[in-house]
Parts: sequence; structure tokens; C-alpha cells
Amino acid sequence: MIFSVDWDDAERSVILCRVEGAWTWDDFTTLVQAAYRLAGTVDYWVNVIIEDVARVQIPPTDLVRQLRWVLAQRPRNMGLLILVGANTTLRATAHLISHMYPYGGVEVLRFANTVESARNEARMACC
Repeated sequence: MIFSVDWDDAERSVILCRVEGAWTWDDFTTLVQAAYRLAGTVDYWVNVIIEDVARVQIPPTDLVRQLRWVLAQRPRNMGLLILVGANTTLRATAHLISHMYPYGGVEVLRFANTVESARNEARMACC
């Protein structure tokens, strides 16, 4: 897997994670950690977009554990985590987890079909 994690806007309020090729949960963890480190370089709210999450190879036994980890480890200044291209299984599981384990009373996981619609949602978010 090849990935990049960088600011998506001049204001440094949105982080865009781009991915090439198939990826595993270990790759996903590495990508999320890189995004969280970048978010930690500023002291204001940022939103994170991860594109093409449908390409992650999901062992069903790890799905709940991984999504809980992603939410529990997020930095204090992170607003939304927008997953682009999530399949129905990932969407349903993430939705369930975000309601079972609320983080700060806010539903932080969002979904988008395209990067552009994710960008629009990130811009509209009030964090």
C-alpha cells in the first residue's frame, strides 16, 4: 500500500489521506496514526478524510476492535473522521460503534461517496 497524509486546504483545517492499492488493517492503523500526528501539529479543530476505504481487506473479527481503536485514539482537536467509499458492512458497523461508544457526545464518523462531497462536509462542519 502506498499512502499520503497531508493538509487538503491552505487553512490546515482538513487532512486528506490518499491511498493507492489494496490495504490491510495494519496499513490502515499506520495511515490513521500519521493523520493523528499531523492533526497534533496544530492547536485547533481539524477534520480528517480517508479516501477509498472500500479497498481495505477487513477480517470480520477485527472490524469492531479496529474501529473502536480509531475512535478512542483520536486527538482532542480532531473533529470529523470522514470515510470515503465505505461499503455497507463498514458503514453499518461504524454507525453502531459510534452510538455504542460515543466520544465526547459527538458522532464523529461520517461517510461520503466521493472525496469532493467529503470536502464539502468537512468545510460545513462546525468544530
